[in-house]
Amino acid sequence: MEAAVIYAREHGNLRVPFTYRVPAGQDAAAEGWPASLANFPLGQWTADARRFYARSDMDQDRAMQLEKLGMIWSHFDVAWEEGLTAAFFFFFFFFFFFFVDGPRRRATSLLRWTPRTRATGSGSG
Repeated sequence: MEAAVIYAREHGNLRVPFTYRVPAGQDAAAEGWPASLANFPLGQWTADARRFYARSDMDQDRAMQLEKLGMIWSHFDVAWEEGLTAAFFFFFFFFFFFFVDGPRRRATSLLRWTPRTRATGSGSG
């Protein structure tokens, strides 16, 4: 659990890749990892925690602790939500800029905005 707390503090959630291991040596000390956790397979540990949670083999206290750390119980659900959000913003962009704002006026300003944005590297144009 200590490794999960440190990982969540550094990354803001427990979206740990399956192959992730706690760093060892100089890198670990610089990032704040204790030597006792060196090479701990945190990715496998979180995958096991997801499996126990899905089978209802995890006690409620542990599940609540992991949820507070930002545990992702289902990557499929997260991918669905992210895809749905992207689709919503695509629809909003397409609908607003091409129907509400008028196709001719928007196309002209978009043609002016694109080269400026590319040249400056920002989206404020």
